[in-house]
Amino acid sequence: MTPYLWGWVVMVVSGLGLLLALQRALRGWEAPLLKTLVGWWLLVIVLVPAQVPRHTDELAPALIVFSFETFFQRNGSAGPAGRILATASVIALALGLITYLVGRFRRRGAAAA
Repeated sequence: MTPYLWGWVVMVVSGLGLLLALQRALRGWEAPLLKTLVGWWLLVIVLVPAQVPRHTDELAPALIVFSFETFFQRNGSAGPAGRILATASVIALALGLITYLVGRFRRRGAAAA
């Protein structure tokens, strides 16, 4: 395996670990919708890829590209990674809302039966 592939393996495992830690930390919360939304948002934000500027054939997590281009590059171009993060945030929140609603309707249907 190449170092590039290992980097993505580490990011996926870290994202899943973050999601499990979040679920464990928030298990006593009485706001299941908020818990679902935050979980989806964090997972997507950590894993969504963006093209690395000046390396057209490589992708990296958009959060890392955005942070690096914003804070460490003098003439950085954080715009594309920022737009990817914004779009991914909207999609993640929509997925979280759909997941919550599907689970709620399933529980309501099971309780009625």
